[in-house]
Amino acid sequence: MKRGLILERQQYTNKSIIGSMYYDGDFICYTLERPWLDNEPFFSCVPTGEYTLEPHDYKGRLPVVALVNEELGVTHWDEPGSSRSTILIHPANQVNELAGCIACGTDKGIDEIMNSRDSISLVMSTININNVHSLTII
Repeated sequence: MKRGLILERQQYTNKSIIGSMYYDGDFICYTLERPWLDNEPFFSCVPTGEYTLEPHDYKGRLPVVALVNEELGVTHWDEPGSSRSTILIHPANQVNELAGCIACGTDKGIDEIMNSRDSISLVMSTININNVHSLTII
């Protein structure tokens, strides 16, 4: 049985959502997302649900992953019928660095996370070593 990542959303403010990401029950990192704003592109987090993870070349420098769930209208690339596209798990420490994506960090504050570059390396290692292909957001 292939296991996926779990993102548990935990702390909600009017500016952000802080959560925790797990693999096989083990904590990997904290997460940072924009708050839920009716799935508004660039301003809202994505809906809860199960997403397929697809490799994405982040600005030519860093391997990251894109979330895909066509039933929820989330596609890797902008295409007819999609309501959201290019939703990535990538480095960021502040919510204003996100356009609907998910950031990872080793520590958390109010509406922020820390050490996102170190954390994204751990997330990508977990994905690659364990052949992970999904993320469930709860």
